[in-house]
Amino acid sequence: MKTTHRPKTLLILFGISLAMTNAFGQATKQGTVKFDEFGYTNHENYSAHLDNIAIALQSEPTSQGYFIFYNGRKSLPGAGFRYMKRLQNYMVKARGVEPSRLIVLDGGRREEISVEFWTSTPGSTAPAPTPTISAEPAKTKSYLYDRYNFDCQRLFQPKVKGPYYDDDCGYAGMDYEDQSARLDGFIKAILETPGSTPRLVVFFLPRNTRQRTQRFIQQERDYLVSTLADKRETILSARVGSKRRASRLSLDERPGLDR
Repeated sequence: MKTTHRPKTLLILFGISLAMTNAFGQATKQGTVKFDEFGYTNHENYSAHLDNIAIALQSEPTSQGYFIFYNGRKSLPGAGFRYMKRLQNYMVKARGVEPSRLIVLDGGRREEISVEFWTSTPGSTAPAPTPTISAEPAKTKSYLYDRYNFDCQRLFQPKVKGPYYDDDCGYAGMDYEDQSARLDGFIKAILETPGSTPRLVVFFLPRNTRQRTQRFIQQERDYLVSTLADKRETILSARVGSKRRASRLSLDERPGLDR
C-alpha cells in the first residue's frame, strides 16, 4: 500500500522558509543604518535624542556611531559645527560614551541646521552625507565666521546662587559649549585659508569690569595660540555692547592689513 508524506514535507518546507525569513530579518539589521535625525533645538529636546542614542550604543558594543551635521542655508559657517560639538560633548561628558565611538562628518548644507545619527556594524562602510544645497555661499575677502554668546561663562556667573536663582544656563546646556565647540571650527577655517588674519571681537556689557572681560579674551586667545599649528597672530579687540555679551569670529584675507 502506497503512503504519502505530504504533511511532513510541507512542515519541513515551512520550517526552512521561516528560517530564511528570520535570517533575512537579521541581515537587514546589519550594515549602516540611520538611527535618528533632528534639527537645531534646545538642550531638553536634544538631550532626549542623545540619551536614546547612548542607550543604543551601549546595547551594541561593537557598533560604530556616526554623526553627520548639516549647516543651514543662511547659517554662519561655524554655526553647525559649534552645535555638533555641543552634542558630542554631551555624549562624552554626560553619557560616558567613548569619543572613539563617535565619528563626526561634515555633511555640507541643507535648508536648516540638522543632525543625523547612524550606526554601523563591523566591516560596514561609513554613511554618505546627503546635502540638499550643493554650493557653499560665496565668501568675501573679509567674512564673519561665527558669533556666540558668553553670558554663561563661569567668569560672569554669580559666585553665590540664592535659593531662587533661575539657572538659565544649565537649562540651555551651555556647559557643553566649551572652547573646543566655540573655536575648533574657526581654527580649521584659519588653517585652510593661508595668509588670512583671524579676528576675535568681544562685546561686553557696561556693568562688566574690563578686567574680567580681558580674562575671558585671554582665555580664548590662549586656546587659539596653543592649537594653531602655524602660530598665526590673532587680532583681538573688546567693545562695549548694549544688550548681551557676545563674541564675533572673522577672517580677513586682505594682504597688507594694518595691525
